[in-house]
Amino acid sequence: MKGLTLALGLLVALCTLCAQAKPVIKPDIKPNKVAGTWFGLAVASDSILARIRYWAVYTSDLDFTDNGNLVVKTTFPKIGRCEKESKIYTKTDTPGRYNSEASGSELEFMTAYDQKIVVMVKSNRGPISGFILSLLGRTMNLPPEDYEIFKQLALDVGANVDDVFPLPQLGLCGAPD
Repeated sequence: MKGLTLALGLLVALCTLCAQAKPVIKPDIKPNKVAGTWFGLAVASDSILARIRYWAVYTSDLDFTDNGNLVVKTTFPKIGRCEKESKIYTKTDTPGRYNSEASGSELEFMTAYDQKIVVMVKSNRGPISGFILSLLGRTMNLPPEDYEIFKQLALDVGANVDDVFPLPQLGLCGAPD
C-alpha cells in the first residue's frame, strides 16, 4: 500500500512538473525558412514602454550573414511616420539564440514555422528592459486560433494576461528596405 501511495505521489509530482514546463527553443531553426519579411501581429511584454512602441502592425526583415549572425531591420509606425531600426545579433552556441552587444539584448526563436514565428527579445538595458514576445507572420492575417496559441505561450513564459495584445492593422508603414 505504501508503494502504491508513493508511486501515485510520484506520478502526481511528475504531471505537475510537466504542466509547469516552459516552452523550449525550437532547435532546428533554418535560416532559409526564417529569412525574409515578417509582420508583427501580436506582442506580449512586461514593459509599459512596449505598448507605446508596439501599438500597430510593424514589419521586420530577417537576414542571416555568411557566418550565421542575424540581421533584423524593423519598421515601426510612429506619430504619422515610419521609424526604421537595424540590429545585428551574434549567433551563440545555443541553436535559435542570438545576442546583441550593442543593445544589450538577447533574441531567441521560441517557434519557427513556414508562416508564423514567435520571437522573444530580452533586454537588460535601454528604454525597454525586460522581455518582448512577438508573433510574426508572413501575412497580416491573424486567425483567432493563432492568437490564442500565442497568448497561452506568452502566459507560459510569464506574461500577465493584460500584457498580451494583438496589433491593429493601420497600414502606416510598408516593408523595410
